[in-house]
Amino acid sequence: MIFSDAHLHTNPVGGMGAREVARRLRKAGGWFMAIAPLLPHHYNLQPNLDGIKKAMDITIRECEAAREEGVECVCLVGVHPAVVDQVLRACGDPARAYEICSEALRYAAEKVREGRAVGIGEVGRQHYPVDPVNVVVSEMLMEEALAAASDLDAIVHLHLERGGAVTARDVAARADRAGMRRERVIIHHADARVAREAAKLGLRFTVVGRAELLGSLGLPSKAILVESDFLDDPRRPGAVMYPWSIPEEVEELLGRGVLSEDDIATMFIDNVCDVYGVVFRGCIR
Repeated sequence: MIFSDAHLHTNPVGGMGAREVARRLRKAGGWFMAIAPLLPHHYNLQPNLDGIKKAMDITIRECEAAREEGVECVCLVGVHPAVVDQVLRACGDPARAYEICSEALRYAAEKVREGRAVGIGEVGRQHYPVDPVNVVVSEMLMEEALAAASDLDAIVHLHLERGGAVTARDVAARADRAGMRRERVIIHHADARVAREAAKLGLRFTVVGRAELLGSLGLPSKAILVESDFLDDPRRPGAVMYPWSIPEEVEELLGRGVLSEDDIATMFIDNVCDVYGVVFRGCIR
């Protein structure tokens, strides 16, 4: 089965790296993957401006390595909310942490402008307990990312809480204020409630490719992007899921009549081409 992965991570320092991930994905029928950065410490980097920039550079090189393995690949670069937490912890000053992360976002925008990355991500806000100041800094950065992406006509991948309508409405309002087209905003790793509310508001989303989740959405295939959110972390093997496990999950839904062949082509080819601006040239096994 031909499939794609709309959001994953690769780690050439402590994990398989993009080259091996791409080989395994391609062997299973995969034609496309979108890579987002891990936190700097996954690459043995420090949570400072230099470390954040180097994490983005590694992601870009990983994307190039995946392409060399015959997989269409794009990359995202950004400042994850957990990076904000780490920078705040390291410097102890919210204003300084914001300056560092904002400068890193400008670097990300430059990589998009150069054509090295297709969009900004992940950015957003923490979905776990933190000091409220951390959330404020993260939201300031999210708005900057949306404004930059609007100027660049790029996409943004958002890391957010699972607040259903509240989350989706907040994102839509922020996108509108930034002048960002809603269909260019992607709520990454959405649950079913967020996905349904996002679809109502014209926002995009990715969902992890588990049969239980995909089968519960009740949405047209035109709305759905599927991801593994693979972390490439040997300490957490298979987390969040292996990209090459997606076909098995989808084939279960196909066998039960929940999805059709047309649905699969729409989700894994048409939607990917539309959102990421790539061209499907077939998958050579």
